[in-house]
Amino acid sequence: ALGSGHLLRRTMLKATGKFSVKTSWLGKCTIAAQMAVVPVALLGWPIKPLVLGVAAVLTVLSGVGYLRLGMRLLDA
Repeated sequence: ALGSGHLLRRTMLKATGKFSVKTSWLGKCTIAAQMAVVPVALLGWPIKPLVLGVAAVLTVLSGVGYLRLGMRLLDA
C-alpha cells in the first residue's frame, strides 16, 4: 500500500517538476518533542500529560505549516 507521502511526492513532482521541502524549525522542535514522549511514557513519569500535550500541539502546528507551504508550492 502506498502512503500519503507517496501521493504528496507524486503531486508535487507533477505540479512543479521537483520535490524538495526543507525542514522547518517548528518541524525539528516537533520531532524532539515526539521523541521525548517515548521515554516519558515508558518510564511513567508524572509529566506525561504535559509532554504529550506539547508534542500534540507542535505536531498540529507543524502540519499546518507544511500544508500551507505545499499549497503555496502548488499554486506557484
